[in-house]
Amino acid sequence: MSREECRFTAEFVAVERKLRRELDSARAKYEQANTQYHRLTQVANSLGLNTSDGSFALRKANRHYDESLREYRKCLRRFCELILHGKIPPSAHP
Repeated sequence: MSREECRFTAEFVAVERKLRRELDSARAKYEQANTQYHRLTQVANSLGLNTSDGSFALRKANRHYDESLREYRKCLRRFCELILHGKIPPSAHP
């Protein structure tokens, strides 16, 4: 089946919707983590990085930011594989 034919199957449409929802959710979490990280960076700098509260908050925000970015990239990669190459990821079946 060609890539163009694949785009119109019911399975493809269902998987596309599922991956789009996952991508949108991951993007929202990433944007929230990014905002939080930048806000906490400012707080940590005002408290001083030599305080336990400032450095702990920054490490926690950085970890959350890294995790959300990794998840967003994974979802984006899966969605692009589907849209650009017509490949349905094994774990993406509805």
